Amino acid sequence: MQICPQITTDAYLATHAVLKGESPLLPGTASLFRDGAYVGKLNLPLLRPGAATDIYFGIDDRVAVTHKTLKDERGQTGLIDKDNSLDRSFLTQIENLHKDPVDVVISETVPASQNEKLKIEIVEADTTEGYKADNDNTKGLLKWSFSLKPQEKKDVKLGWHLGWPKEFNLSGL
Repeated sequence: MQICPQITTDAYLATHAVLKGESPLLPGTASLFRDGAYVGKLNLPLLRPGAATDIYFGIDDRVAVTHKTLKDERGQTGLIDKDNSLDRSFLTQIENLHKDPVDVVISETVPASQNEKLKIEIVEADTTEGYKADNDNTKGLLKWSFSLKPQEKKDVKLGWHLGWPKEFNLSGL
């Protein structure tokens, strides 16, 4: 299952495939089947032997996902020269309604900056352990991977703090 709760609370059934053999697979349309039923088409790129690609089979309605904002606070820090701050935390709840275990990957992002005056930190007390930071060499991308037993629920929390000088004008947050 692939879940990106900042975008949608849908869980997507996905697989990671590696082309075996000695011949490439030419680019083109492939039909997708799930549990013996046709679920759609996808366009595959040219795949050479050993090349990997992700294949998505649509939404899995037997994995329930909710996403809530727990904290969204703007403020100022410092005694004399006050800087701006933003604290946010989120809770994602996942429940496996299948009769079998499922593997889950949750992807979330935190702000990322190339300016050293912007201070971004993960609040460890508000964040579930076990994440991989800057996943796939993408700055600000966090991923959790775990397995859920049948009927099992799991909470994944993410909290972060952003601080910036008062003379900066930030938008888009």
